[in-house]
Amino acid sequence: MVLMKIFLCPDKFKGSATTHEVIEALSVGISRVMINPQISSSPISDGGEGFAQIASEVLDGRWISCSTVDALHRPIEASYYLVGDSAYIDMSAASGLVQIDPSQRDPLHSSTRGTGMLMKHAIENYEVEQIYVGLGGSATNDGGVGMAHELGIRFLDGSGKELTPTPYNLMHCQAIDSSNKIKLPKVIAACDVNNPLLGDHGATFVYGPQKGATELTDLEMTLTHLVYLTDAHEAALEPGAGAAGGIGFGLLHFAGATLAPGFDLIAEMTQLEKAIEDADIVITGEGSLDAQTLNGKGPHGVALMAKKHNKPVYAIAGSIDSEAAQIFDDTLAITSLNLPLETCMRDAIRLIADLAEQLLTKIHSS
Repeated sequence: MVLMKIFLCPDKFKGSATTHEVIEALSVGISRVMINPQISSSPISDGGEGFAQIASEVLDGRWISCSTVDALHRPIEASYYLVGDSAYIDMSAASGLVQIDPSQRDPLHSSTRGTGMLMKHAIENYEVEQIYVGLGGSATNDGGVGMAHELGIRFLDGSGKELTPTPYNLMHCQAIDSSNKIKLPKVIAACDVNNPLLGDHGATFVYGPQKGATELTDLEMTLTHLVYLTDAHEAALEPGAGAAGGIGFGLLHFAGATLAPGFDLIAEMTQLEKAIEDADIVITGEGSLDAQTLNGKGPHGVALMAKKHNKPVYAIAGSIDSEAAQIFDDTLAITSLNLPLETCMRDAIRLIADLAEQLLTKIHSS
């Protein structure tokens, strides 16, 4: 059997397996087919959950824990990763769905205050000169006003009374006071999608339902009102402005941030392209490969990079739609096993290993 260099670079299977568990499961399946396979691996991220974790694996720094609040304003502890004069923050660490029980999801009354508190902590306690914010996995749809509030920006009603920065209250906002905004360092927002803020392809209508949003028209109206108040119409159109419930827009307008594809930032940190160039085949994947995958998600970036270097690229995922499948040489999905959804979620690690075995068997027989 010809020695084959296999490079594994999957994302997480949300709710079922971490990136490292996926890599281990793929390795187990491959080892059933090949003796002493030459496997290398690297986690990937598109700027969503896990952005700071990956930074911690490739950059020498330390985790900083601080008090903040979740999307429903409840006190929690969260961490960010500090490297020299740079802070790496996952907005989902404070403002993510992971902290909110599905029965309590309420984007109309949620905010990104907790993310702003993490940023402020890094600025005030460590005088950072760069803040990288990984966008994704949010429980919010507030356009970043909660984050902006913690950086010193006040949202006022018609009588000058300060409003709690939530979408529900934002419709009553008549003025924005930035006079007490703290001095900010350079901010880079790592986006996991390239959606604009508003419209059919914007934050609310594309991602609102998965956060428990039922009043989509009301949420869209609040973001439209925010754009009117800020007169930031061009920022609202920027690819990534709609990321993580519109915090991409908020970071652009209120923090002067640069929006960058999270995949590109992670790829540079992990020297992903060199690893792909050195491999014979590349295997990636994530929980769901669908139309959103083509909007800047990690496996899409891997596929493009592999094609650039004429490397076969395969994907193993929980579910795969036909449009997303076209960018890979072959795909295998857990859903194709026709098992109950509960079993697919619970036994994802074992099933990923089984699919990796099937894939390698198929490659060797072709």
